[in-house]
Amino acid sequence: MSIIFYAYARVSTKRQKNDLEKQIQKINSFTNFLGAVCKKVHSEISSADAQPELRKLMKKIKRESKNNSSKCFFVITNISRAFRGKKLAYKVQRFLKRQGIKTLCANERYKYLKQARFPSGEEIEKSINKKNSINAKTLEGRRSKVQNGEIVGHRMPFGFKGKFEVDEQQAEEVQRLFNQYLILGSIAKLESWAKQNDLGKTKSLGYMLKNEAYVGKHGFGKLMTRYSEPIINKNLFSKVQSMLRKNTKSKE
Repeated sequence: MSIIFYAYARVSTKRQKNDLEKQIQKINSFTNFLGAVCKKVHSEISSADAQPELRKLMKKIKRESKNNSSKCFFVITNISRAFRGKKLAYKVQRFLKRQGIKTLCANERYKYLKQARFPSGEEIEKSINKKNSINAKTLEGRRSKVQNGEIVGHRMPFGFKGKFEVDEQQAEEVQRLFNQYLILGSIAKLESWAKQNDLGKTKSLGYMLKNEAYVGKHGFGKLMTRYSEPIINKNLFSKVQSMLRKNTKSKE
């Protein structure tokens, strides 16, 4: 009976390209030792759950296994390298089991055929529960920060200090920038103007002009909202938002 190897290798980033080549080399050496040629090692650089090359390989296995009498193996270097997470590993395991294919981990001690150990359904459930628990604790921590008037997820916006207390000197510059944007009508021109006038804030002005913290509203997305002393009045802020939307549409 002939043997067919379906091989797969993956890394997360382009910086790990050398590691990907080592994985491919290890898999080829492993299959050659077992006396069969691996025609192709399907490989990819992917940090997303999608792993498109893996999905292509799964479709190929499904297509070929219908009329295949050969002994088939799925070869990887190790579970954590091949799959983005335990959930995906579990799905692949169930798929391969239905196709009657065993998974082997290519290892340097070739005399020991190491069959890959996939996570069980119970382990997957524990992993998901742990992740949900961590997310809940993180959410609670962010809520607590917002309640205490602390910044969440990024730096304190220019014009504020401490726990969203107004910095009078910076606040004056913020007001000048908002008013000047209505005159110039362009963020690029506003940045040039800010540099020429030696203002403390000359970068990320587009983000600043959209920040609701300047009308006294802050928090973390839709998580929670607190209100503090505003720097910009709502009428001026509304006019700036209208101009920003207008300029965005004209670019499109």
